Amino acid sequence: MPEIKMDEQSRDLILAAEISGLIHDLGKTREEFAQEKMSGDLSRNQRKKKFDEPAKKCHQREAHGAILEEGRPYPPTDEENEWLKQIKDHDGWKNVLRIPEQWIKPGTVQAHGLGDPLRQHHAKGGFPADQLTLLGDIYTFGADIRDSALDKGSSGTDSGKQKSEYGFIADSFGNEDADRPYGPEPLRTLWPQARQVLEATLLVDGAWQDVPKARETLLKELEPVPRDRPELFRKALGETRRPTNDVTLWHHCYSSASLFKAAVAEGVLRRDFRYLQDEQGAFDTGKIGHVRFRLLGIRWDWAALAGGALQPVVLTAMAQNRQQAIAHLRQRLEVDYPVGNQVYADDNGVVFVVGGFYQGLKDAEGQQAEALFQQHILNPLQSGILQDLAPLGAGVAVRLAWTQPRLYLTDYPEVMATDWTESSGDRQRLLQVGEDELYRLWGKQTGADQQVQICPQCGLRPGQARELAINESSLNADDEDGPSSLCDHCQTLVTDKAYVQRRREAQQLFGFDPATFNLQEIRNKGNLPGNARVVMLSLRVNIEAIAKGQTLLTQQARPMADLREMQTICASSAEKAGDDLENKVLKRLRQGGDKQSLCEHITAELANDACLIVGDDYWLDFQEQKNNFKGNDGRVVGEPAEKALRLLDEFFLREFIPEDAGLYRHDGDKLLLFGMRKHASPGRLARTWDDLQELWRQILWDIAGDTQHWLMPLSLDAGGFRVIVAAHDARNALERIQQRVTEKLGKVRAGLDVHVSALAFREKFPLYVALDALRRMERRIAKTPPQTWKLMSSAPNRDGTLLLNWETPQGPVEWTVSLKTGDPHQSDLWYPHAICVSRPEGPGRLVRLDQLEAGEKIRLRPSTFDFMALDGTARRYDLRYDAQGRRPHFILAEPGRRPYLLEQLDEVLNLSRQTGWKVSQTKGLLGQIIECYEKWVRDVPNELRPQGREAWRGHCEAIFRRYLKDKEVRARLIELFKDEERACLLFDAFEWSGFIEKDAHSPVVEKDAA
Repeated sequence: MPEIKMDEQSRDLILAAEISGLIHDLGKTREEFAQEKMSGDLSRNQRKKKFDEPAKKCHQREAHGAILEEGRPYPPTDEENEWLKQIKDHDGWKNVLRIPEQWIKPGTVQAHGLGDPLRQHHAKGGFPADQLTLLGDIYTFGADIRDSALDKGSSGTDSGKQKSEYGFIADSFGNEDADRPYGPEPLRTLWPQARQVLEATLLVDGAWQDVPKARETLLKELEPVPRDRPELFRKALGETRRPTNDVTLWHHCYSSASLFKAAVAEGVLRRDFRYLQDEQGAFDTGKIGHVRFRLLGIRWDWAALAGGALQPVVLTAMAQNRQQAIAHLRQRLEVDYPVGNQVYADDNGVVFVVGGFYQGLKDAEGQQAEALFQQHILNPLQSGILQDLAPLGAGVAVRLAWTQPRLYLTDYPEVMATDWTESSGDRQRLLQVGEDELYRLWGKQTGADQQVQICPQCGLRPGQARELAINESSLNADDEDGPSSLCDHCQTLVTDKAYVQRRREAQQLFGFDPATFNLQEIRNKGNLPGNARVVMLSLRVNIEAIAKGQTLLTQQARPMADLREMQTICASSAEKAGDDLENKVLKRLRQGGDKQSLCEHITAELANDACLIVGDDYWLDFQEQKNNFKGNDGRVVGEPAEKALRLLDEFFLREFIPEDAGLYRHDGDKLLLFGMRKHASPGRLARTWDDLQELWRQILWDIAGDTQHWLMPLSLDAGGFRVIVAAHDARNALERIQQRVTEKLGKVRAGLDVHVSALAFREKFPLYVALDALRRMERRIAKTPPQTWKLMSSAPNRDGTLLLNWETPQGPVEWTVSLKTGDPHQSDLWYPHAICVSRPEGPGRLVRLDQLEAGEKIRLRPSTFDFMALDGTARRYDLRYDAQGRRPHFILAEPGRRPYLLEQLDEVLNLSRQTGWKVSQTKGLLGQIIECYEKWVRDVPNELRPQGREAWRGHCEAIFRRYLKDKEVRARLIELFKDEERACLLFDAFEWSGFIEKDAHSPVVEKDAA
């Protein structure tokens, strides 16, 4: 498929539009913005006089949207006027942003400069018609509100406004720390920095003549990577109210600019913007729904690709090649043939937002949309994409997948899979990198002096073989140039010259320089004499669950108790509010009717309340008497009732809600949940990916510091990390993980589950086998079934935390959860929630943790910890989890045990020490327990097993009573052995301390795997 180039004029138009979107909220870097939006500095009347009235005179709804106008509230008009005038009106940028006349209708208002999105995204009636540019309106209606509609869900509440003396930028998990302050004072230095950056990148002479360079320079200043310079837009907020103070100005601006870029690119590729215009050439707000977007995933199976690695250094080399491939993809899709921006990246590839090429609802129109999308995006880019992926190596399988055109980006899971999925149907292509090269490599003629065989590392390409001596192996990693028989591509990953380069690459990827890539050296530095083991640690979260908003269900943007009083919808309980939405609004909409009859039943007061709950002023546009009437809702088309219902399907009810959680009885409940919960907006997801990766990087830094860099990092992305440490260092590493996860994710632990895995093996153990075992262990993450936990007690602590004690299917668990915000006078109403299945079905099951009562039960997906000692290559096949999450146990066999709860990590690490048993005592007592189990339970007929199991438990209890001096430990073990699954803890604890750590306090005789 031939590669098609984009002409320079079209490319520059798209990139300049993106730049204008990036600076649309420049006014939010002013200290006055914080004064206006936060309480404490000014009274309501003072804010009205200082900000609202001047903004109104400028025909702006918000003061920060008026910074380019005469008579603006801020900045003072006698200061810094010249550079702001150039943002507003600039001949050079105006020319770059000019749309060819044949693509638009007569009367179209062309761009004046880079400031049109800034001026128009809060413009109101009275704004000069000759200033309402087409591009500015496309940004306003097609990009800004698409991100903000999902982001800014805190309107209509009483407690969300931050005080200026206690203002913070929260992270994605509700933590407000002193190192991320927000308010007029922190913003005071930001505006001069912003001016300096924009003048140096966009307004310097000739900047508009090299738009790709201007874009690149601007992005580096706004979001420096590595972060060796001030993070300009990360120090400001897109929304100041809690809990939406988690989305920084950078994340909102980048996300909305990416949507704008995709929308403009679609018009450029169509060579037609007229489908968005009215007869006068203005943007037709009735056609907002034609601005839609798709997600384009370019994915590969990294676990399979890296699974054949024969040496640890290969993984770092492959990771660097992957980064290089992603950089090539971004250059192509974002700059050379700009169709959108990257919105997600991990080990398995990237996801871009691109134009939707929406044509309409009919089947024929849908087929036409697919044809246009393939004609303008897929077909021109496919061959180039495969070229960009060449660093991965010829033969690598790649999945291209794309979603249907959507108003809002809610379909991430469809494009994140690495293999063919039935749900995507024809919206996917399975391709192969370097197909022609692969044919050439395998098509070489072989003769008597040249043998060709499959490369033992990648399994994709031919490796050159030579006849081996009787004592040689083609997998010998100690050869001077790496293992024999590798293909040329794999050979470059392991040469001596590569090692020096890999250290630099590891510094770039992980932020530190590993002391070595040799597992034997790591083992020698970290372990006690006689312990030849290392441990591969993995921490992962379910990325797809985050992307579809599943983990945000327990984070409320607008708790019912905090909503302002309503006139017609009963807000005394979530159930009553849901019933009112169902019975008073949705049932009436389903009956249909003309506009007049709908208005008679869905009054202005009822429409006001419904829109307040949902947080969307555009909905129910047939009721023109409602507050903040926005005019015709052009997101969807049809009769009045049909439009309102269609928006449910296309927006309000599209987010994931688990069917078995009992959170809804009908669509009214779902609609209420939409209004209550936080949403997976592009901006919020971008912040979440950044925060997760930063947390994982911090944990890796902790482990690197503890081990003095004697570790081997393998991977790092938003989904987690993998690292190899000496067996003796694994305990501290696991404790570091638990400490950081509890500290940072404590508020959201009922919604965001974290999974830690550990695999121990000798330093000479085949690395590819260990990687395969890890892949099998990590499969449990997406399949972990929800559990029901019972609250036994809860008690507030003086430090603002809450102590909760749970009874779980796997034993007692204790949580300490912070209920604080950065404001000592405001508790956290938004983050620490759980789904309480003891409450009546409906949205009321979302309960703040401090409002749960003893005896009530919650539903959650637990965080887990699992480990295995690989004493042979075959043991990895026991890593198969059933529907209940169980896998076979090395002592108690089937049905085995579930992974431990992450909260039980301390027990796994410390139980063996707590017994106080000596070496010989441990051997004898564990031997008795195991032998009796085999004779009385495992090896007897099924009908005799219940009696045998009871006898075995009694025998174990007698052993514990006799040989355990500590009463608490004795009682704990007696309780554990009442449940066969929980009894596994004793054996696992001794395997960890004696077999893996070889701890002298808790020994178990190590059996050679040979």
